[in-house]
Amino acid sequence: MQSQLISSLVVKKVPLIMGEIRKEMRKAASPDFSVLQFRTLARLSAVSLTNKQLAEWIGVDKTTMSKAVRGMESKGLVKKEIRKEDKREAYIKLTEAGKERYGKISVQVMKDMDGKLSSLSGKDLKKIYEGIEILSGAMNR
Repeated sequence: MQSQLISSLVVKKVPLIMGEIRKEMRKAASPDFSVLQFRTLARLSAVSLTNKQLAEWIGVDKTTMSKAVRGMESKGLVKKEIRKEDKREAYIKLTEAGKERYGKISVQVMKDMDGKLSSLSGKDLKKIYEGIEILSGAMNR
């Protein structure tokens, strides 16, 4: 298959798949979190970032990101930390409560996704796994 065909398929299908994942996230996190807040928790579960970095990664403006972070901070899910190397910017990181809440929601989302995928054959599941690994590698070059 040509790369143009695959590119077209990725552009058309990945948003549909992500829509399903977001639907499951909303269901599992509701009413405690917006999708933006859940995505923020997910990103912060991997790495501490500044408000600007979070906003760029998620694709929102800094003001919207700041509001979401303040809401999560007031719930005790994230905290800001000033780094000694650069006192101008605060890095946002998950608190223990944030890690626990994110863990519970993500487990539920994975269970829901597993329910959707469980009817597939082992062969098809392997193809999906391999395809995701290949696509992920190509996107991270």
